[in-house]
Formats: sequence, C-alpha cells, structure tokens
Amino acid sequence: MSVYVEEFEGFIWLNHEGWTYSVPSGGIHRFKKSIDQANLSDGDLVSPMPGQVLKLLVKKGDNVEPGQTICVVEAMKMEHSLKSPFSGTIEGINCSEGQSVSLGDLLVSIKEG
Repeated sequence: MSVYVEEFEGFIWLNHEGWTYSVPSGGIHRFKKSIDQANLSDGDLVSPMPGQVLKLLVKKGDNVEPGQTICVVEAMKMEHSLKSPFSGTIEGINCSEGQSVSLGDLLVSIKEG
C-alpha cells in the first residue's frame, strides 16, 4: 500500500489508491491526550468529541440502570448521549453543564453493582 502526502500552498494533499484528498493545513487539529486511556475502567464515560456538556442528568451517589442517559455532549449542533453500560452508582463527576470538553476527557465514573 502506497500513500503519498505533500503540503502545498496551504493544503495537505494525500493520494491513496487513486483517490486524492486535500485538507487545509490550518484545518488540522491535534487534541491533547487528557487522560491515560489504559487506566480507564468500563464505567468511565469519556467525551466522544470536543464540545460542550449540554445536559448532566445525574449527581454523585445516584443509582443508574443499563442504557440510562448520563449526560449529553454537543458539538456543531450534533448531540451525543452518553449512557450507562451497566447498573451501578455514580462514583465521580468531572464536568458540569455548559463546560467545554476535549475529546477523551473523563466526564463521569460509574461503579458497577
């Protein structure tokens, strides 16, 4: 597999298998790694995109059920609901409504059981 990449006049050009793509050089964003992904547990809900916490529907100590919406993150008019993966208790909340978040930020921790 061959991929060719070149920056030219403010664009990054990429050619792969006969298809050519271009991206404005200023349009490429690198996001900081906000937490060590290896230390996450199954009950840690992280932001799936950079954006803003639109709704926080729980508080510390609340009991939650599988599939229950915990919080909603919004970016560019798209909403993403983060849901509990299992029954448990809200162990920690690291965000608040209206807060800006980055991709991968730890938002809520749920303890199973």
